[in-house]
Amino acid sequence: ASYSLGQIISIYSVHAVRLYELLVQYLTIGKRELALANLRESLGLTNEYKAIKDFKKRVLDTAVAQINEYSDIRVSYTQRKTGRTVTHLIFAIKPEPTSVPVKQKRGKLTDAEVAKRARPGESWEAAHARLNQITLALAE
Repeated sequence: ASYSLGQIISIYSVHAVRLYELLVQYLTIGKRELALANLRESLGLTNEYKAIKDFKKRVLDTAVAQINEYSDIRVSYTQRKTGRTVTHLIFAIKPEPTSVPVKQKRGKLTDAEVAKRARPGESWEAAHARLNQITLALAE
């Protein structure tokens, strides 16, 4: 599955990025069941965090929180046990609810807006001219 880098650029945990990659493939289905051993292998943690409570605390809960906060999907999970041992994790995956965009009033650009939206190395005058052209094109 492909995704844009902008969707995960703010995620700072390597495990969260990998979990995002594993789950975004199943966004249209809405859920994904992963064997705990396979998930550990996919995350490169076969010999670390052997206890499920440590794995959940250090890896899984952190990754899910980052995915929910910084990406375009919402994730939750439940555990499936065989006897007393957790063997599978069932992830529920939903797209982030999108809000209706508020139409902004297009007026003159302030100096702060031009400075904020200028490209690296671009002069203020060049940035102002470029942004005015974009604003005029959007107004039409």
